[in-house]
Amino acid sequence: MKKIVKIGAGLLVLLALIFVGLSVFVRFYLTPERLKDLIIPLAEKATGRQIGLDEIKVGLFSGIQIKGFRLKEADGQKDFVRIREFVLRYHLLPLLQKKLVIGEVRLVEPQVRLVRDKKGHFNFETLAFLKEAPQEGKKAEKAREKAAGLPLALVVDRIKVESAQVFLVDQMNELPTARGQADINIALSLGQDPSSIKYEGDYSFLLNLRYGELTPTIKGQGQFNQQRLDYQAKVNLAQEEVDLKGWVKDYLAPSPTFRLDLSSQTLNLDHLLAAAALVPKSSPKGKRSGPGAAPDRKEAFPDIQASGQVEIARLLYQKLALEDFRASWHLKGGALKVRDFSAKMAQGLIQGGIQLDLNDPRLGYKGEIDVSDLKLGDFISQALAIPSPPITGLFRSRLVFSGRGTEWASIKRSLSADGDYGLLHGAFKESLVTLAISQALGLEDLRTLSFREIKGNVRIRRGRVETEALLTSDYLSLKAKGFIGLDGSLDLPLKIKLFAPLAEKFARRLPGGKYLLNERGEAELDLYLKGSLSGPRVSLNTRAIEKKLKKELPQRLFQKLGIPWR
Repeated sequence: MKKIVKIGAGLLVLLALIFVGLSVFVRFYLTPERLKDLIIPLAEKATGRQIGLDEIKVGLFSGIQIKGFRLKEADGQKDFVRIREFVLRYHLLPLLQKKLVIGEVRLVEPQVRLVRDKKGHFNFETLAFLKEAPQEGKKAEKAREKAAGLPLALVVDRIKVESAQVFLVDQMNELPTARGQADINIALSLGQDPSSIKYEGDYSFLLNLRYGELTPTIKGQGQFNQQRLDYQAKVNLAQEEVDLKGWVKDYLAPSPTFRLDLSSQTLNLDHLLAAAALVPKSSPKGKRSGPGAAPDRKEAFPDIQASGQVEIARLLYQKLALEDFRASWHLKGGALKVRDFSAKMAQGLIQGGIQLDLNDPRLGYKGEIDVSDLKLGDFISQALAIPSPPITGLFRSRLVFSGRGTEWASIKRSLSADGDYGLLHGAFKESLVTLAISQALGLEDLRTLSFREIKGNVRIRRGRVETEALLTSDYLSLKAKGFIGLDGSLDLPLKIKLFAPLAEKFARRLPGGKYLLNERGEAELDLYLKGSLSGPRVSLNTRAIEKKLKKELPQRLFQKLGIPWR
């Protein structure tokens, strides 16, 4: 027993001597001056930049502490990277189990200043370790074998980055000027095989941007590990506030997968479009512009997958208000699909979907849209800001469309669509078209035309809308079959059947007009609607009237005389 006690006491004395010796070694050999002389030349050789350190301390139990670290720009004047304080604390006992356990790595107020000069080069491109040529052949293979394993398993309990700041300045004025702040916490575990690295953490950030006259801000937070990064952020731009939420899977892989959900209580697109107009425009040299110029060839869209949902309680655009705007979207291989789109507008419901080809230089698209129970009068009142709309009724429509282009000129040429439409229980209230029809027929009653239903179909090709429609009301029916140009031009033959007593009123205006009436007291007339939507012209087909009178007059006369008509 005494022997065991002696052995234990001896071991304790030995350990004490070892710790005392190590403390003396650390205290008197690893002095701040010697550490600076050791670290600074190695760091300067690796970066090709000047390095500055204000203070460095090493303690056997307290760890390593560095204050005032500075990595200079290539000109040696301004700071490229600055760290107010770096602290590394470790545990000694796990070394006996071949584990290097670092209790804490802390970076206090690290700052990085990124600058792109007028020639398009970033200030980090001249760092020496970025310019070194990769090892080749057997040297590279031996280096990989050498680095394949670590003599110790590495565990870092906490890596903490406090009040990190990043500054971005673009002297070409193509990228926004940015100032970001962030706090990051990381726990890391690295076995003897570097491929077994595991880590997880959380972060928060605030990003202030300036792009021309725009000053958006983004504030967010999230968590991450080696497979996935989650985020949620609030974006403020041009008086608008949007919430973003989602994740990124395999974010270190060449083809990550994204999830982005966007939500907002109120979003005014007019504000955002006005803000987009303030974005600085670049003017590339040596490129043709104008209608005859060929479209730029785009590179293939990155092979990424992304999806998400959009939910906006109230969406405003050009005096129009959409309520409960919802849509889901999916992006893969440059194909952007917007599905399950729905919104309430003018007490009606709009639904549909669209697919965009982002690989097409002219942006190809195809989709469908359904409108039901939309109060057309309310819609026009909102869109045109007028109290008395010229057209009212419950509108419904279904349209399938496709085309290419982002400018109106190219959209008109390529747009193709097929569908049907209807309008129930409405009226044309002194619209330009009904005023023109009223004047052509000399019937003041038609200045306002009430109807039970309008139903028709539509086909759009090569900048023209081909339509066929039937209007029914209590005092007439009207058939239209012709064309309406996307530029507003009109080429619509009309067939109107006037019912009694409106037909009798028209017949009294013409000599022998009563002979235009059939046995039910109806009059059928042919009209032509020409001109444009802003200036319609209506003409009566008098030849058809003359032809009918020439046929009807003898027949009626013989019938009146009781002579058989052959």
